[in-house]
Amino acid sequence: FLVCYAHPVGGYAYGAIECDGHDHHNLTKRQAKHDRERDRYFQGRGVAILRYTGSEIWAAPLKCASDALKILKDLARQDTAKRWK
Repeated sequence: FLVCYAHPVGGYAYGAIECDGHDHHNLTKRQAKHDRERDRYFQGRGVAILRYTGSEIWAAPLKCASDALKILKDLARQDTAKRWK
């Protein structure tokens, strides 16, 4: 899913949160190629790709959420971050 974090100083950052379940780890070459192409598409448009396994999410959902929030917050703080007009 897509998340936009707006930092109080005016910058913002987008992140695509990927929640990969057990079945995802048994990707075919075609599926893996499609995933990488999609990742590059979003990254080329300034969207950070944040992947979490189902095991990570089940074991520590708040840690996954806070890690993703920290990454987006750090990106939004950078001088190169997109700004609201």
